[in-house]
Amino acid sequence: MDRSIRCKTLFSLLFLMVCGTTLPAFAIPQIHLEAPEEVEPGEAVTVQVLLEEGEGIGQLKLTIGYNAEQFLEPQITAGDLGKGASISSDLDQPGILRIQMTDPQGINGSGTLLELEFESTPAFTEPSPLSVTVQAFTTEEEPISIQASGVSLLPLAPGETSEEGKEEPPETEEQKPQVKKSPVQRQKPRVRRRPKPRRRVARRFTPRERPSLPSPTPAPTTRFLQKPEVVLSDGKETVIVTVPASGKRGTNISYSLLNGELVRRPVVRGQQVEFHILPSPGTSRTVLYLLGEKELQVFELQVFPPVDIDFDRSGVIDEHLRTLLLQQMGKRVGEDRSLRRYDLNGDGMIDDDDLAIFSANYEKKRGR
Repeated sequence: MDRSIRCKTLFSLLFLMVCGTTLPAFAIPQIHLEAPEEVEPGEAVTVQVLLEEGEGIGQLKLTIGYNAEQFLEPQITAGDLGKGASISSDLDQPGILRIQMTDPQGINGSGTLLELEFESTPAFTEPSPLSVTVQAFTTEEEPISIQASGVSLLPLAPGETSEEGKEEPPETEEQKPQVKKSPVQRQKPRVRRRPKPRRRVARRFTPRERPSLPSPTPAPTTRFLQKPEVVLSDGKETVIVTVPASGKRGTNISYSLLNGELVRRPVVRGQQVEFHILPSPGTSRTVLYLLGEKELQVFELQVFPPVDIDFDRSGVIDEHLRTLLLQQMGKRVGEDRSLRRYDLNGDGMIDDDDLAIFSANYEKKRGR
């Protein structure tokens, strides 16, 4: 009986040897890095993390080493196999990249797990290896044996170009195609279009372009319209000033104010500009300066300060007060305190300026 069993076993071994049949081998998963053959220093390079023959991988822990002086921290992008996994990374230690991938459904098959985009530095002048170590577990947290292999990045030698960057040699005169020229080539007539005029805008002087204002300011040389004609600088009454706009149409209008402020934006109406000005409280002189292309126009407004003109303290504003003021005309105040009430502008002299201030206040208080 034993002899017959031995014979059968011997015949089986001989049959396997003759037919060349081998026992099946189990495939071991592999992870390796793949990159272009040469990289130009200072340029970016994409390194792929590839998986082969993966089956039921629930978690991967990758540790990738690189030269931190030659490459900056990479940007991580999930590949086709890694899109369903959650990815976390650790870049706290320079030159070491730790990545953890977790997929409860399991990673199966072959393909790209990750893409790492490194940016090389000018220090990348010699071969730089990228190493990788892997720890893998199944979806049931059992360890898996995986083979891992890195890659070496080679710098492009100076003066060389990659296959994509190669330029074709220039064509010689013989290789250039001959193009027949027509005897007469007509050119399309050029149409000159007039530039569209810009809208006129009034703006203040900037410190650089503001002219030095003469002192004392000369009398205005251009007529202008003021409404109302007499204004008290009480901080409430606004005066509307209409002046001609000098310069070509479409140019900006530059202006400046002395002892006053604008209460609204200037309005340009054809060849005129309208200003709404509030004189400074208590001032007796408000001046509008308008800067043209070649000259400075000066417009001095009729502004008077609000003062007390009840000289006799009667409480009645009438022509008798004007008579009292006219009786003191031409006198200097000096030490005579009784004359101070008639010196309405405080310059120490009772003259026509005081009479003008009196007339303005008289008209306002009489309601004219």
